[in-house]
Amino acid sequence: MKRKIMIIGGILLVLVVLAAWTVPVFAADPSGATQPSAQSTQLGSKLRVIVRLLMVQDEARVDAFIAKAKDAGKITAEQATKIKEFWTNHHAQFAKRAVFVRLLRAQDGAKVQAFLDKGVAAGKITAEQATKIKEFWTNHHERFAKRAILVRLLRAQDGAKVQAFLDKGVAAGKITVEQADKIVTLWNKLHSK
Repeated sequence: MKRKIMIIGGILLVLVVLAAWTVPVFAADPSGATQPSAQSTQLGSKLRVIVRLLMVQDEARVDAFIAKAKDAGKITAEQATKIKEFWTNHHAQFAKRAVFVRLLRAQDGAKVQAFLDKGVAAGKITAEQATKIKEFWTNHHERFAKRAILVRLLRAQDGAKVQAFLDKGVAAGKITVEQADKIVTLWNKLHSK
């Protein structure tokens, strides 16, 4: 329950910050007419920059990135300060979640263990945390990996390739014929339009 509240709170905080950032952009147009293509492109670029910035873990790189934007005249000193504060307060939760999701999708336990050992050696996590993550991965990675594969299959555009992939899975004993038939039926429903 706490995790859901934290996630919702984080999303709301990001939305509030983005709204506070975009309202002045839209209000600055003196004619009152909006140009959706130029503004949406600009907004999309700003969002991509913020998301990329939140994923960076090295503070020196973030400082260099902000200084470069400030020197180029793209942001003011006040904006640079606000961006740095926002990064300081929120970057850890974004990066940890992304790494954790990627770990759950991994199929090779040896690679996961090597990644965790590297994190322990670098001092980013403790040995206890690595052990807990490995135990969680052992218990849950198959479910997340299967979900990721299912999503990729449903997004595929070529029905023959989907069928061939499912046939391989049935032959290898990873899924049953009934499961493959359900996936094909669902794929056909999604792609019948």
